[in-house]
Amino acid sequence: MTFQGESDLVVLIGRYANGRYALRLITSRGEPLATVSVNMPDVAIAADHVILQDSGDFEGMVNWLVGRGVITHPLYVVLTDDGTRYPVCALKSV
Repeated sequence: MTFQGESDLVVLIGRYANGRYALRLITSRGEPLATVSVNMPDVAIAADHVILQDSGDFEGMVNWLVGRGVITHPLYVVLTDDGTRYPVCALKSV
């Protein structure tokens, strides 16, 4: 997968201030590219789950992360008031 012109991507698993998992993409040179996850504190999710972006610039990101063995296929979807769908997946490498 190529994202923002970069094809050699590294996934960093970190945490938001509220303890939820955060997935970030960096280049193989260590340059930050994007945060793939979304922190929605008001949405109840399991401790090993993560809410992801998979539309617009992030289209195909979930499939790419599944293929890399980082996450499971989406378990369910969070639908926001504006109609945006955010897949929720379990982390495999926790």
